[in-house]
Amino acid sequence: MPFGKYDPHPFSLEEQKKKIGEPQFRAGAKLEVFWDRINKIENTTNFNPVNPVQEDSASLCLCVKIPLADGNPDSRVYAYEVVVVGDGQKLHKVVYAAGCNMGIGHEPNGGVTELLIPKSNLPSGNTLAFSVCPITSLGTRGEPLSAKWTSPL
Repeated sequence: MPFGKYDPHPFSLEEQKKKIGEPQFRAGAKLEVFWDRINKIENTTNFNPVNPVQEDSASLCLCVKIPLADGNPDSRVYAYEVVVVGDGQKLHKVVYAAGCNMGIGHEPNGGVTELLIPKSNLPSGNTLAFSVCPITSLGTRGEPLSAKWTSPL
């Protein structure tokens, strides 16, 4: 613990931000976007224990797989800001990075973060633009990873 007078102090927020820099995705990293069905029991009054998955119990969601932003070894990703743009509409989401509470190298699923967005929450349009920006716990932001996706439905 450095005692004494320092200008600037090594533990000041600005100095820590300079030290860790911005989290970055590796070169060649890509987003994966696809439709997925999430099973849930919505109506338990008509629950059939023989066939626990009801026909209308699966809701259609868009799955976004975000690769680990480990391109800068001095910086560690804490969360991802996701922006989805459709026909003049935007959807903003922030999701914690998979394993942000674990040691480096012990992230589940290799550090790939999965975000599920219900179809009803998506902006309108068949073509959507995705932008994912990595963020550290100190608020520094890296370069975003972008992708365009066209719905096959």
